[in-house]
Amino acid sequence: MNVVITGANRGIGLELVKQFNDKDYNVYGSSRNPLASTELQEEIGLDKIIPLDMSDTNSIETFCKQIQNLTNSKIDILINNAAVRGEKGNPGIPDPNVIRETFNINAIGPVMLIKYLADSLHGTKIINITSGMGSISRTTSGDLSYRMSKAALNMAGRNLHIEMKEHNTIIVQIHPGWVRTDMGGMNAAISTEESAKGIINSIENLTPNQSGTFFDYKGDQIPW
Repeated sequence: MNVVITGANRGIGLELVKQFNDKDYNVYGSSRNPLASTELQEEIGLDKIIPLDMSDTNSIETFCKQIQNLTNSKIDILINNAAVRGEKGNPGIPDPNVIRETFNINAIGPVMLIKYLADSLHGTKIINITSGMGSISRTTSGDLSYRMSKAALNMAGRNLHIEMKEHNTIIVQIHPGWVRTDMGGMNAAISTEESAKGIINSIENLTPNQSGTFFDYKGDQIPW
């Protein structure tokens, strides 16, 4: 089975690659700089790492063409994992450029990726790695760009679920937990190994009835 993972060179993305690879899936990953992604190269080889800048539409389109060629347009699992944090905390007046970049990478990029790959996603399981910080009903203050971008990604996932369900495509939004990564920090609650294991278990057991929903790596539903 072909698995495509964006942002695969570090953190949760890299751990997902490792665990899918251990299960003998055929894994492809993206990185902004494949040549510098040495740990990812060790896992899947340079020929399965495709350059991708999620803030650049031309890069996304080129990536999609390459992936379709490599997979013969058969993608079984697509994981939109690449993301940035934006500003941390509450710095007062936000930098609009940071907000735009965060939206471009976290929300617009995944939508464009799905749209460009649409013909190859019939029957595919699409996983948008979102965040509990994108839950409007549970939100607190701070991290405005990140929260806004993940709420937008959640809306996109719900919308695309309705649009694509006629093709037996399953789209879900999964919160990976508060994970010890560069983004989550070393004081976070869980390891990348625990998060990835839960995400993969959820993916392998997905049913069409779950399409369009928002839940965490343990399978617990999260309110919008």
